[in-house]
Amino acid sequence: MAFAGLWEGFRWPDGNVTRSFAIITTNASPAVADLHERMPVILEPADWPVWLGEAPGEPASLLHQSPAGTLRVWPVDRRVNSPKNNGPELLRPIEASELI
Repeated sequence: MAFAGLWEGFRWPDGNVTRSFAIITTNASPAVADLHERMPVILEPADWPVWLGEAPGEPASLLHQSPAGTLRVWPVDRRVNSPKNNGPELLRPIEASELI
């Protein structure tokens, strides 16, 4: 999965370089809309060369919602909110009653 993004390197007079990055967002797809109103623009592999300037095309035309089925959403354990927790069990779908 690749997100549409931009980066830049600014060279200061003393020679240090500050790099900055941004992920481009769009309106949320139906799968994500219940979670948030925006989501990253997800680029399809066939579109990567256009986005990266390696093939002719209009990069702005790629800035849209992902096709249905690109993302799946399901409730998971609240322990995913802490980086001290890690493991595949955290991705196990849980019932809504377990969210309390």
